[in-house]
Amino acid sequence: MPLTLFIIFMKKNFFLSVLSFLVILFLGFSNTIFAQQFPTDIDQFGKNRVQYQNFGWKYITSDNFEIYYYEGGYEMALLTARYAESDFGRMTQFLGFAPYNKTKIFVYRSIGELQQSNIGINDQDFNIGGQTNLGKSVVEIAFSDHREAYRKELLREVATSLLSEMMYGGSLKETLQSSFLLSLPDWLMSGAAAYTAEGWNTEMDNFVRSNLTAKRFPYPESFRGKNARLVGQSLWNFIVEEYGSTTVSNILNLTRIVRSEKEGIKEL
Repeated sequence: MPLTLFIIFMKKNFFLSVLSFLVILFLGFSNTIFAQQFPTDIDQFGKNRVQYQNFGWKYITSDNFEIYYYEGGYEMALLTARYAESDFGRMTQFLGFAPYNKTKIFVYRSIGELQQSNIGINDQDFNIGGQTNLGKSVVEIAFSDHREAYRKELLREVATSLLSEMMYGGSLKETLQSSFLLSLPDWLMSGAAAYTAEGWNTEMDNFVRSNLTAKRFPYPESFRGKNARLVGQSLWNFIVEEYGSTTVSNILNLTRIVRSEKEGIKEL
């Protein structure tokens, strides 16, 4: 083979090899991202948590919820339905949004049994009482004999579910499109959920007062976890007191449209 043809042949094969490698790498990376953030039903019912029992789920329905329970949980499901329905109208009116489908609530008898479940397997940031599956109207919560604490936790989780569907959409396709374009800080979502569920409370007030007194109050984005929720709750409380309750839904809707919470708040 002439030298010129040999060089062309080698370059062509090298180019095809590199191209094939890049395609495989891209597909692998895309699948990893998709699997991490947008699990399918198969992913969610995998074997990534240790299970010591099988949950024989049954459910009851109310006007706006499907409450799932298992053996020994019927009374808990009835109480959960009553708590969830009692504030549903108020919360949807406050947010200016109502979900298209009934919200599913899975009630567990303990935190230990909640952590055994493979529902929402890819969202493992458990709080004390429950968790909400982003982009889907699904709430998981562990029952507590402290009824008032359980009611507050339930309402926060329901409010989080409403906000997730409001901001990211209810279908997998909508969630996939929105989450790449809309990245919201912890204080905004968790704070809005807490304020929607409870409004003002002493825990929030004491947290803000102690930080202001100690003159340690950085930007809201620097807070994480429970502190981010309390900071966000206090900010939404200020907005409502200063500009009125309808401002909350206006800010959230504008944030969803312009893909920026800063731009949404600027319109106050």
